[in-house]
Amino acid sequence: MLKGQAMQRQTEPIQKRLQILSQTEIETLYGRPRFTQDEQIEYFTLSPAEKELLRDLRAEYTQCYFILQLGYFKAKQMFFLFDFHEVQDDVQYILEQYFPNAQIDALSAMNKRTNLRHRATILALHKYRICDAEERQKLALKAQHAATVCSKPVYIFRQLLDYLGEQRIVVPGYSSMQDIIGNALTYEQNRLRTIIGERLKEDDVIALKALLDDSQGLYEITLLKREPKDFSLGEIKREIERGDQIRHLYYLGQRVLPLLAISNESIIYYASLVTYYSVFRLKQLDEQMVYIDLLCFVYHRYQRLNDNLIKCLLAKVRAYIDEAKEAAKEQVYAYRLEANQNLEKAGHVLKLFTDDTLAEDVLFQTVQAIAFGILERQALARVADHITTKIDCAPPGHPNRFSMGAYRQPGSSVQTTSTTAFARGEFYRISETLHPYESHRFSGDCISQRQATDPISGKAISHPVRSRQHQAVSL
Repeated sequence: MLKGQAMQRQTEPIQKRLQILSQTEIETLYGRPRFTQDEQIEYFTLSPAEKELLRDLRAEYTQCYFILQLGYFKAKQMFFLFDFHEVQDDVQYILEQYFPNAQIDALSAMNKRTNLRHRATILALHKYRICDAEERQKLALKAQHAATVCSKPVYIFRQLLDYLGEQRIVVPGYSSMQDIIGNALTYEQNRLRTIIGERLKEDDVIALKALLDDSQGLYEITLLKREPKDFSLGEIKREIERGDQIRHLYYLGQRVLPLLAISNESIIYYASLVTYYSVFRLKQLDEQMVYIDLLCFVYHRYQRLNDNLIKCLLAKVRAYIDEAKEAAKEQVYAYRLEANQNLEKAGHVLKLFTDDTLAEDVLFQTVQAIAFGILERQALARVADHITTKIDCAPPGHPNRFSMGAYRQPGSSVQTTSTTAFARGEFYRISETLHPYESHRFSGDCISQRQATDPISGKAISHPVRSRQHQAVSL
């Protein structure tokens, strides 16, 4: 669908018909079928009931024409005007299957009366009916209702096609559909003009007209059409300023648009007309309809403005969360490195008890001083606690304190040290603390509580601890 075709507004349905479909679409919908060999077999093969109807026809040319119309109707549920030479391939196939002794040049042209009789027979056979005057009135009401949902001509056209298919009615010609849809859009616009003329106050009209003024060297509506390029501070500030500028018109839209009884799809469509047309063109259109277009545009633009602000907030929060996770991951590796270094130093402290270079009568205070020179007192105490009780080796009360216990492989009685398991488990635990919405990662885990000390207040706090089968720890 061409852009101009989708956006055009119907104003004079009698003088100029709507261009609803492109030429290709018209040919696809209304053009006579061009069958392949397989399709000829499918559509020109007769059922027993169809063969019985064929016997009632006397001449071969009448029977051949009936088979052609029947096959085309099966394919598109429409009737077509043609002579035998225009459909030579299909005629040749039918003659080979049903009239092997007949020649195409010997077939006579069909008269209108016989053609109409064939159509009536085919309609009765497939339980279809022609779109007569009564059905066209129903179709017009259906089009008027569809116009309140969406004023795009192609939307109404599709709704009518669906209705005709459900009711088993032959689709009218394209020009007839154009007239029906054009009249429905004119009726809808007249209805909207009446309501908007009654509901808009003088101040409201002045406020809407101001959008088409160029008091600052640029039309106000042109400034409102601009969307933020990115989530930078300057762009977001300008977006907020636009919202402050049109907030009072948005409230007007909240009050007036429900009275028009149009759908959200129609609001978006009328809003798109403001984007499509230039200000010069808008000033040439019907004034009442332009007020509706502007009101729909402001209403939709204000909602999209708030969507932009929410997207900006989500993007910023997501960036902060990613940064926090990355920082937590780096801390995990730093603590892991420090713990390994402390364990290595603790090993040197233990070797003091087997060091033959130390005199047997050396004072304990001397050995203690040497030990604290290798590993400071607090770090040594944490390593000792870990060895005896498997508690954390991180400083007490540290918010990212993590378990340094042994990791037991599932189904195994052997405790092993796993750096990968440790890093993964502690990273998720820290990430969960920073971003509680990620707790679904550990769905089904058993939770217990661990007491620690807040490093700032000194108060006791509880940290969730995973059960052994879910906790990834090392050392």
